[in-house]
Amino acid sequence: MSKGERIGILVKRFPKVSETFIANEILELERRGEDLTVFTLFPPSDSQDLFSGPKPRATVVQLNRLSMAKLARAMFASPWQTIRAWWAAVQSFGWNWTTPFATGLALSQSLKDANI
Repeated sequence: MSKGERIGILVKRFPKVSETFIANEILELERRGEDLTVFTLFPPSDSQDLFSGPKPRATVVQLNRLSMAKLARAMFASPWQTIRAWWAAVQSFGWNWTTPFATGLALSQSLKDANI
């Protein structure tokens, strides 16, 4: 990566004890001077502290906690892309399209907000 570029990492949960590989990768990228944002689909499930040594400095964004205003902003910023994405979600997920569609919109807007 060239300096000045930001890196986004999408994970199901962070931090999580069983995901020490991801945590170590994040720490190594930060050691190299990379600017990171971690996007999670769900809040952390582990109550214990995962890090005995240095802790990642990366910003963590929980996509399921984003406001309706952010989702609306994503929809109105690109209405035709939103309609195409909605139709693809309906075709892929049937009537269970709402969660993947909203998560995709939230991720899209969050990436834009973080300049990634």
